[in-house]
Amino acid sequence: MKVTTTSDTLIVDNRPWVLGLLMGAFGFGLIAFLIQKVMNGQVFVVLILIFVLAVLLLFFTAFVQRDQLVLDARAGTVAHRRKTLLNYTENHHSLSDLSHVSVQAHKRASGDTYRMVFHITGGGAAGIHPFTMAFTDCPRCAGTVKTVNAWLKARRA
Repeated sequence: MKVTTTSDTLIVDNRPWVLGLLMGAFGFGLIAFLIQKVMNGQVFVVLILIFVLAVLLLFFTAFVQRDQLVLDARAGTVAHRRKTLLNYTENHHSLSDLSHVSVQAHKRASGDTYRMVFHITGGGAAGIHPFTMAFTDCPRCAGTVKTVNAWLKARRA
């Protein structure tokens, strides 16, 4: 996660480059293997590889997404933007309705995972909203939460 601040705005940007690059590299490797099998005339293996490639593409479109949270003190708004390969959504809230952000934990036997959430206290969308859909090991989540809450506190002082 990357945090950019100016005097009037704070932008939290999450771009899963590593996941996208790993899936892309695996996909290209699979395509190379697929071409080799086509040249050797192994049709059954080719059908299986096409299915695996389709599943990989499905996972890529579902899980590789860019999330952005824009807090604009001048306009008094919070914009949450989410972009995938096939979809773009943008939700707006009043900055005065944003109480704070926090880290949400998901307990698992193999280890805990985390994600940042923002708390909207007013309006029709009151509740806890996840910044990202997926839970990750998120080594920078706590620092990002601290930065956003400090920015909010400074604007409300």
